[in-house]
Amino acid sequence: MVENPRASARAVVVAAGSSRRMQGVGGTRKIWLELAGRPLLLHTLEALTRASTVSSIVLVTHADDLERARALAEDGSLSSKLVAVVPGGEKRTD
Repeated sequence: MVENPRASARAVVVAAGSSRRMQGVGGTRKIWLELAGRPLLLHTLEALTRASTVSSIVLVTHADDLERARALAEDGSLSSKLVAVVPGGEKRTD
């Protein structure tokens, strides 16, 4: 990863929820719902990747979504800043 001298923020995207309030729309967590043909999560990660003030991104996702999120993370446009995809805890505070 190449460090940008203007980049001072490190982003943590907490996307490990169960989407209970949305009742999992057909069993799908909201981060995987599509907007303009692409998952919401991808829109978020791309925006942070484009932000010149963000130096690195850690994605926290539901344990059941780890492989899918890691596959998404392998997208070339994200690889420059996305440094880790890790499982969330049982509760938000974990």
